[in-house]
Amino acid sequence: MLDARRQLLDQVRAGPALFAGLPGDEVDFDRLVAHLAGRRFPGGIYATDGALEGVLWVAEGGAGEAWFFEESGPEAILPAPSGRDLLAEIARRGGLVSVFLRPPSELIAAQEPAVESAPPSRPAPAVEAVPAPATPADVPVAEITDVPATPEALAAALAEAVAAVSDQEGEPSSRPWPAILLEVQRRLARQRGVKLSAMFAQALARALGARGGAADGERIAAPPLPEAAWRNVVEEAAAPVAAVAGRAFVDRLIAAAERAVEEAEEGRA
Repeated sequence: MLDARRQLLDQVRAGPALFAGLPGDEVDFDRLVAHLAGRRFPGGIYATDGALEGVLWVAEGGAGEAWFFEESGPEAILPAPSGRDLLAEIARRGGLVSVFLRPPSELIAAQEPAVESAPPSRPAPAVEAVPAPATPADVPVAEITDVPATPEALAAALAEAVAAVSDQEGEPSSRPWPAILLEVQRRLARQRGVKLSAMFAQALARALGARGGAADGERIAAPPLPEAAWRNVVEEAAAPVAAVAGRAFVDRLIAAAERAVEEAEEGRA
């Protein structure tokens, strides 16, 4: 069964990613897990330092079991929270962190139950899991219940799920979200550097592209979207930023950008 897990992880890594290759020492791992779980994102948080790699599955609003693979030696399956803690240790020791879509749900369900076992090589401290924040009831979330097996089908399923959220009934938002998001991108570059700003821009381009829009440098184009759809665009674009700086920083950044846009519009009036 471990061989099947290894093949499944390779397949997932070949598919679409929310973000990939973020330096682990920049990631607030607990906040990343809480952010994804709170949005009910069905995916895997992957980390590797070259010698040891692992993936923590997040689904149904919480962290699940984690799989670990050594370059040579034992393999292990750990339940949360110990699996999360070992993955965070890999990230802290110079590893790289990525967030991928989850594997096919039927293969996850078919595996044997997770049993606490000794992790490969490095002991993980037993720490209580961080509870995921509740998802606001008025913010819809794109969910994928049956993820296909191929990377191409995975990407199509994600786009379809996101589009379903965007197509909800509602008047187009009156808020100037393109201008706000451009201001977020500029402020992010000044405050946290161009690398994180670029990751935000890439995530924003993916989120808008799934809804028929586009983002390229200083240009953001989108069809008339309801406020709920824009909120989901913001959540998806902010995921890599939340992984590094935390959700509170993201909230402050968006609020400051919105105020700046409002002040600029008032000055032109």
